[in-house]
Amino acid sequence: MRYAALSTALAAVACSSDQDFKEFSYRDIAVVAGDFDHIGETLIRLDVGFTEYEGFIAQSVYDPELNTDSNVLKSDALFFQQSDSGRSIMLDYDAIFVNSGVRGLGEFTYNGVEDDSTVVSDPVAVENIRSFVANGNTLIASDWAGDMIEAAWPEAIEFVNESECDSPPCWDAPQVGTSETVVAKIENEALQIALGSDSIVLDFDYTYWTAMKSVSSDVEVLLRGDIEYRISDSEGYGTLEDVPLLVSFQAEGRGKVVFSSFHWRVQNPSVTNEILLHAAEGLSPGPNADLAGDTP
Repeated sequence: MRYAALSTALAAVACSSDQDFKEFSYRDIAVVAGDFDHIGETLIRLDVGFTEYEGFIAQSVYDPELNTDSNVLKSDALFFQQSDSGRSIMLDYDAIFVNSGVRGLGEFTYNGVEDDSTVVSDPVAVENIRSFVANGNTLIASDWAGDMIEAAWPEAIEFVNESECDSPPCWDAPQVGTSETVVAKIENEALQIALGSDSIVLDFDYTYWTAMKSVSSDVEVLLRGDIEYRISDSEGYGTLEDVPLLVSFQAEGRGKVVFSSFHWRVQNPSVTNEILLHAAEGLSPGPNADLAGDTP
């Protein structure tokens, strides 16, 4: 499914491993639809076109009436298939947005008994993801899609419960967030200026969201705050202070990875617009962009 905008030419600059600069464009963007988040709403407001791949585990929670069979483009093809030239389909795009609740990125289907690790457990898919970013492209993922980050770049983020896992990889283990709202400190000065504040309130519409504990030294924390999380059945709930909520890092020497613990679709639209424009460096709104977030 193609969401067309009047203007989709987006410029950015990536730094390669030998520190030269390569100018690249975001002319082609893919969005993988998931059960819980809908980052595409922000792109639509920004008048940025994209191609959507269907990746629902069960159904779209944010729109239960959505017919998930109507889109012939499936996430399995994006992560696994090659073009006639032998290149990964992912390399047809300059940026890929992966929503929370995409199949193949967890241990079990909704923590049930059916396996759901097709993508993160398959070395071909993981290599395709790494190669996509190594080609100078951008990957943006939210919440439950964090398992994809762990599979491809395990040292970048320490997720909650990662060190307590008996037999890694433990997909779904960090899905312990319980806070309904979090006051997030804005760590980046440019983003503070853009939002006119040093903090924002983030909404978490569901519990069991993916919580981060810390990041490596080469990962930039854009938002951080205090969170409540579920420790265990016997120990109940606890609090973690000043943990990352939105991070970004350069991976594979050239590309960029952005991960959020929160869902983009439930935040203040005007705030989300600014955050995404900053996090996806080089993303430019089209001529009909709704920067104020007034569009329902």
